[in-house]
Amino acid sequence: SERRVWLRKFAVSTIQDAWRIKLERKRNLERRRREASDAIVKKATQNVRNLFSVRFAVHRAFGESRIRLSLLEEAEQRRTDQIAQAEAAKAAEAEAARKRKELE
Repeated sequence: SERRVWLRKFAVSTIQDAWRIKLERKRNLERRRREASDAIVKKATQNVRNLFSVRFAVHRAFGESRIRLSLLEEAEQRRTDQIAQAEAAKAAEAEAARKRKELE
């Protein structure tokens, strides 16, 4: 009877151990799944953030180059305008000189 009591205690403790191990494994599995999904989400958000920062940098570079280009175009336009004015002034001067010679 003492042996039977011991066997019963042993069986109960073994069953409890088995349940405890099963629950621990289940919890560990759930925790690992959660950590994995968290890691995936974290990586995905990082990728999206990188993508947007790259896109933003590209946009900014394009914007700056567009501004730079328009400034260059304006400078070029001013230069051609100045050249045209200078040529017009020379032509007017030559015309005035020609008329003066005609009058003489």
